[in-house]
Amino acid sequence: MGDGYPLIYLNGNYINILPNSIYNLKKLAPVEFKNWKQIEEEEHRQEIEEQKETNDKISNTIVLIIMIPVIVIILTIVCLRGCLSNLCKKDVSKQ
Repeated sequence: MGDGYPLIYLNGNYINILPNSIYNLKKLAPVEFKNWKQIEEEEHRQEIEEQKETNDKISNTIVLIIMIPVIVIILTIVCLRGCLSNLCKKDVSKQ
């Protein structure tokens, strides 16, 4: 990116500031000075955080996709066992 000179954030853009103009800028208004390395590090951190969030969402989705059918199958088996056992008891009591 830049050549190490500080930057000023103005209207959504970072502008490279020459060393001799920094003093005048500081007198005019309080501004946040950054260099290219700081900006690149912040962007890299944000990318890593976004990737972690995406990975968490994907893993949660996979767990849901696996767990919902398993729960449905277990409930189906439990209900069928209950119904079959009731039918068998009725058949035995009729005899």
